[in-house]
Amino acid sequence: MRQEDPVATAAAAHPERDAMRRAVELAARGLGHTSPNPVVGCVVLDRTGRV
Repeated sequence: MRQEDPVATAAAAHPERDAMRRAVELAARGLGHTSPNPVVGCVVLDRTGRV
């Protein structure tokens, strides 16, 4: 019997969480460069959770 990779399975189970984490990482790249506007990051997912 083949055992599933728990890390890959967990990541696949939470695409919104992973996308939000990536959006925060992208926003952090703009710190100090967007004044007076806020920093913003965005990741768009389709209905199935794919980027």
